[in-house]
Amino acid sequence: MTNNAVWPSPTLYGVGHFTDLRLYFEALHIAVLYDKFSLRTLQKELPERVKGLVFVEGFQKTTFQDLIRELLRFGYIEKSDNLYKITDEGQSYLSLAATDKEAARDELLYKTQKVFVTPAWFIDRMWKLNPEGQGQIVVPAPIKEWKAKSRKWNDNKWDFELEEVCKRTYSRVNNALPGSFPICESSWISQLKNEYERKGCLLPPKSVDSSDINNVVYNPRARLSVVMKDVSVRSLFSITSPNTDRREFSNIRSQMSHRSFMIWCPRLESFGLLFYTDYKKEIPGRLLFPTSVYKKEVTNTDYSPKIFLTRLDGDYLHVHTPSWESIGELFVDTLLEVYDFFYNKEGIMYISLQDVRDEMCRILRINPTTFESFIQITYEYSLKRKIAYTISLETDMRQDMKKQLNRRGVYINGILNTLIAIKPYTL
Repeated sequence: MTNNAVWPSPTLYGVGHFTDLRLYFEALHIAVLYDKFSLRTLQKELPERVKGLVFVEGFQKTTFQDLIRELLRFGYIEKSDNLYKITDEGQSYLSLAATDKEAARDELLYKTQKVFVTPAWFIDRMWKLNPEGQGQIVVPAPIKEWKAKSRKWNDNKWDFELEEVCKRTYSRVNNALPGSFPICESSWISQLKNEYERKGCLLPPKSVDSSDINNVVYNPRARLSVVMKDVSVRSLFSITSPNTDRREFSNIRSQMSHRSFMIWCPRLESFGLLFYTDYKKEIPGRLLFPTSVYKKEVTNTDYSPKIFLTRLDGDYLHVHTPSWESIGELFVDTLLEVYDFFYNKEGIMYISLQDVRDEMCRILRINPTTFESFIQITYEYSLKRKIAYTISLETDMRQDMKKQLNRRGVYINGILNTLIAIKPYTL
């Protein structure tokens, strides 16, 4: 690698506002069904086909246009008489997806890398930001115990209260996970102040009656939360290298926005490259870490090489995909330790399975798909008494239902489970 090495310029910059990879698959099925289809056809048919999908949010106005734009760039569809039709390459992807899901996912990852460049660059940036912490990063949000009082819209003055909340948030993150937010505190707070005051000079959103702006109020916590995320994402994932302060792209690339960041996290997790959570209680903000590593070569069969994901020094990405035979015993031991931790902390038998999932993925550096596969094996072992513990799984949406629905669930045998209880097996 030369000192002037840069990443290739992306073909597209703005990523579509959707995260479930199966949307590509379903859209191509619609293309086959209609031979030629329009944007309106996609808008009509796609929502009905994806009702049961886990990660599909409410469609935004641009979702369908973005999906078509990416399918065009991937070469899976082409324009014909102001309509769209599937290509031979699109047909090949559908056939691959029907016979080999893992290979189809790699094919989609290859296309995503070729068009956006983001997957390889994003994981490389995480490792550069916190090499000693294995790429573990936090994008902060205001500490949860701060109860902010409403303010008048024009009251956008940065004060002692806001300053202290930022300092306590910064301290909380780096004390809990040292090195996970490697940004200078004073510089960060200065940027927060400028952005907070700038947003206060803007007009209220259209949904608010601003005819009498003197009576419009806002929640300082909500504003500071947005500001923290915007500033932090720009600082962590800027176009310049955190180590050399050199631009990493030859062209003038726009900075990654918080909106794009929020889309890329689940997309890259779906490819098995990283894990993220917004629900680690002692961490105010989003925690994310790679479940992949850059190496010249890895002989450990627990890692799957992705040769088409290379960084500037030529190393290519290896994704952690351990087998049950390799880490099954460690998985069970870790499950018991994590369960005991939450049980002793909360004093109740049924613990959030999602909390257990998040912590186990962090400790073992595995992705949610691997966790689901292994927890299902462990559960079946308990039923067959192959382990000395009884595992009970439940689904309870009564407490904080909206939060549960907005959080990625754990599916075992196709059934959503939210609670787990473990106790030693007794004769």
